Amino acid sequence: MQKHNDSKFSVAYPTLNFGCIHGGDNPNRICDHAELAFDFRNLPPMDMQDFTGQLLARIANRIESLGFKCQLDLMHSPVPAFENPDSILARDIEEITGNRDGAVAFSTEAPFLGELALDTVVIGAGSINQAHQPDEYLPLSQIKPAVNLLQNLIQRYCL
Repeated sequence: MQKHNDSKFSVAYPTLNFGCIHGGDNPNRICDHAELAFDFRNLPPMDMQDFTGQLLARIANRIESLGFKCQLDLMHSPVPAFENPDSILARDIEEITGNRDGAVAFSTEAPFLGELALDTVVIGAGSINQAHQPDEYLPLSQIKPAVNLLQNLIQRYCL
């Protein structure tokens, strides 16, 4: 059984995508370096420093005896996985919408807001499958329910 597994996610385990590989400087020469850019999607409550340390140790263990070196450079600070199982706001949103909360495998600012002790949830109209695409759009049929949710939350929390 896998150490990190969470059935709330459609992909219930962490993923590692080797998205971009570059090596050498000419097709007719043996390359003296290679670069691999990858994306890692963690699950709560995984520790990113622990992951990167384990990854470096495993790679070094395999390649150093062959005379190679490995260096890990982060493109940005790791975004921690986020969960808020005790969220009163999430329960209120469930009550208003009639939908159960769930888990998603994408990054948001939610963990940083959670660190400020704010009751944080990630909500919104639309589909993540359309997000950040050249043809990103929000179906008209989703606007009225989104407005209704916001009006209910404003009524409940602000008035």
